[in-house]
Amino acid sequence: MDGREILESIPTFTPFFLLNGYTSLINQNINDALNNLWIVVEQLTEILWKQIYIRHKDNYPRRVQKCHANYKESNYLKHIATKHKLLRLAKVITRQNYKILECARKSRNNLAHRGRQPNREVVITLWEQLPELLESATDYKNIGMREIKIGQEINWNNSHNNNFDEWKELGCALIWLCTK
Repeated sequence: MDGREILESIPTFTPFFLLNGYTSLINQNINDALNNLWIVVEQLTEILWKQIYIRHKDNYPRRVQKCHANYKESNYLKHIATKHKLLRLAKVITRQNYKILECARKSRNNLAHRGRQPNREVVITLWEQLPELLESATDYKNIGMREIKIGQEINWNNSHNNNFDEWKELGCALIWLCTK
């Protein structure tokens, strides 16, 4: 099984944001990483919500049904935080995943509404937890994405080649490709 097979099994999922989130994280752009990965979370949450939770909501314990009814009455079912809480109570997602999503959601909201840059560790932890959401949304287990680890923070002050010569080389290569 390869990544393409997994992603193709979720027709309503847009892998563009997963790739952009990973690329931003690798390139130390924590704000963009969180924004892109949060879109991934929201897409996967909707998939879990519709394909698992809603289909089985009448079979969940009374506590979950009562909580669902209270949220529905107060018109909170559309909120991502509410969906995460109900997915957790219904054991669609784990307690650990719920806590990570809660922390990432707060960081994302602080970024979007207050301009506060998120903690890099929060975003890395979110990245490391995404395979569990993907596995929950598909029939696949132990997906290879679990092996993709984010390295240590880059120390930009210790650049070996800081005169931008590589930019000139890249520019020449791009020009050559475009005129080919």
